[in-house]
Amino acid sequence: MPIPNSETAFWLYSTSAQTVATFVAFIIAGYAIYNSMLNDMETRDESLIEIIKSERNSIFGFLKDLAIMTVISITLNLYVILMNGTLDWYMSIASYSAILSTFIVICIGSWIVIYMIDPKRKEKIARKMVDKNESFDQEGQLTEEQFFFSIFIRIERKFGVLANRLIESDILNTNNNSRTISFRNLIGNFYNNGVIDKRDYIRLIDIYKYKNLLFHGKIEKASVKMVGEAKWAEALIDNLSIMYCKENIDNGVVKMNKPFVD
Repeated sequence: MPIPNSETAFWLYSTSAQTVATFVAFIIAGYAIYNSMLNDMETRDESLIEIIKSERNSIFGFLKDLAIMTVISITLNLYVILMNGTLDWYMSIASYSAILSTFIVICIGSWIVIYMIDPKRKEKIARKMVDKNESFDQEGQLTEEQFFFSIFIRIERKFGVLANRLIESDILNTNNNSRTISFRNLIGNFYNNGVIDKRDYIRLIDIYKYKNLLFHGKIEKASVKMVGEAKWAEALIDNLSIMYCKENIDNGVVKMNKPFVD
């Protein structure tokens, strides 16, 4: 396999190493700006947290591949420069491998850019979330979204009322008032303080995720199955409200549960 002459090889591979480093630096800078935008979106709308989390995980995988290939590419390019002038067979392999690795770095970097600027990115992630979670199956019977939302609004209100009662009774430990804390964090506090168990917590989180997808239009209609899950959640909070009624708390019928420790 022919390789460039000594002077050309020095220019070609030194330029290649510098180009790769500069290109990757621009990609990292672009990601820093993009990540800042994601943080702003998450701050403005906490309901996007699941989509943003999935987005970060996906991009992290691409960046990890890019970092690995960047190290390989620059190492090979510097090796060719160091061994410049030799005509051994492994020098030929290193030369072509350096070119190939540089091409792969450019492809991965370009894919990351396309991924970040894709205007339909959120829709694709939302669809992936729906397909991944069997509870979100949209193949069954569907109904209008207002049936789901009407139940969920009642659930949020009832959880908030119960949370205030438990906070006042020192059964629920939180630094926030239930009116200023998100539903996700609210049920997290219920779980951490032993008011609900892990299975109930997971089901409530799934309902919350589904509400976000429905609210942002990623799902057009509510599934009857998830409406049923919302009704279960309302029955759960009704039972908790009875169990942790003021009379039972004052009489010591219910006491503070041992906080969950992960």
